[in-house]
Amino acid sequence: MAMTSLKMDDSRDDYEYKRNQYGYGLELSLYPEQCAKLGIDKQPHAGQAVTVKAIGVVSSADESLDATADGGSNVSLRIQITDIELKMDGPANAIKAAEMLYGTN
Repeated sequence: MAMTSLKMDDSRDDYEYKRNQYGYGLELSLYPEQCAKLGIDKQPHAGQAVTVKAIGVVSSADESLDATADGGSNVSLRIQITDIELKMDGPANAIKAAEMLYGTN
């Protein structure tokens, strides 16, 4: 399967601050023990791009009917990551990362 951007369409401009455009449920947190298992022995800088390869198991799935005229449905999933591989990609660029996460004004 090809890589797919999960950036959300957020045309609303009435927020007090700029939201993360990818949704907070898509952020992975790794504890020190997990970092050690991945060979991460020194802290990467904010803005460091990484390639993530992961295996997971669907732990929950939900489908609900959409109340709009087209009568579609909404599907959501929870995936428990069980195995992961990380690769640091090039130098850290905090400005580029901030623009990717929060857009530009």
